[in-house]
Amino acid sequence: MKGNLLATAGTLEDIRQSVCRFYCGESKTLIPTGDDSWKIIGTYNGKEAPGTRVVRKRGRYRFEMI
Repeated sequence: MKGNLLATAGTLEDIRQSVCRFYCGESKTLIPTGDDSWKIIGTYNGKEAPGTRVVRKRGRYRFEMI
């Protein structure tokens, strides 16, 4: 499934920071869901960010809206 690209980065930490900026500084945690994919969880409330994901593609991390 192809998603709409919101941000890209070379490291997992850099893409996590981009995700936090997208959510106006709200702290987020990336939880692995399988090979080369992560779900985005709110650090404080534990809720999953709906309609988004992080995937690794061609050596880069992509924050996508699905």
